[in-house]
Amino acid sequence: MPTLTWVGKDKVVNHHQDVPFKVLRPESHFDAPEGSPVNSTGNRIIHGDNLEALKSLLPEFEGKVNCIYIDPPYNTGNEGWAYNDAVVQYYVPPQDGKLASDNWMDITLSGSFTSFITEKNVEILDRIINWLTLENSNAIILDSFAGSGTTAHAVLKLNTQDGGNRRFILIEMEDYADTITAERVRRVISGYGEGTKKVAGLGGSFDYYTIGEAIFNPDDTLNEAVGIEVIRHYVAYSEGIPNADQTPQDNTYTPYLMGLNSDTAWLFYYEPNEVTCLDLDFLNTLKFGAAKPGTAIIYADKCLLTKEFMTQYGIIFKKIPRDITRF
Repeated sequence: MPTLTWVGKDKVVNHHQDVPFKVLRPESHFDAPEGSPVNSTGNRIIHGDNLEALKSLLPEFEGKVNCIYIDPPYNTGNEGWAYNDAVVQYYVPPQDGKLASDNWMDITLSGSFTSFITEKNVEILDRIINWLTLENSNAIILDSFAGSGTTAHAVLKLNTQDGGNRRFILIEMEDYADTITAERVRRVISGYGEGTKKVAGLGGSFDYYTIGEAIFNPDDTLNEAVGIEVIRHYVAYSEGIPNADQTPQDNTYTPYLMGLNSDTAWLFYYEPNEVTCLDLDFLNTLKFGAAKPGTAIIYADKCLLTKEFMTQYGIIFKKIPRDITRF
């Protein structure tokens, strides 16, 4: 099969591996006024670099996003590009006296809710999302070039039409993420206009985030400023621990336990102000109740156990931070 290649292709294909994993920093929460229609909660708007934000979402949302909306153009250098609405397309001959009503050309592509010159029409996004989520009204919709926030508007609007519980995740890197993108969604949720032109709110809520610090320092050590829970969550994801098997730090067994099932125990033996050592003394502190896992994967700063001992008792040592997977 033919393949497309060019000088520097590997760097482009693997660029995401050069982007550091950063933490999402919650900034504010917006909820509909009391008495508003019931609509989806848990929605997100993120201000920050597109790729950094997408990477930060992986531990929570990998494999869970049902629809990704991508709107051209990309990397054209033309930030002022706008839709060309000066088109006519007939789906039946005009002499028949009517045009097909169920098509994609009976509404304009451009929207007019904001002054955003590349704003999309909420009606056409409503149709697209409805079509793509006919069998899943609880779908998660991701728009990583959020612009004026039309995708969120369409998701909330569609929920009110069919009682769905679709959620949206918007990402916008420009400075208007709060003043245009999020502000539009606030108005759509709570209502806008006055008098005879007043439009009722659609209800719902969202959380507004910015991109926080990287989880690894430039010297490859762990950035303790992000907090131990964030680090544990990252390591648990990189280890592929199923969500159902993950344990909080305040579990009943040991604060170092990250996950537990009948086959495996995962432990992150880490202390910010001291070197941790995997040895017999540490092993003697471990108890897992009725669970009898045959394998224990243990992260620590160093290990004093022999390879023979670890093989005999199903222990796998992973050195902090060397053996923490980067993605």
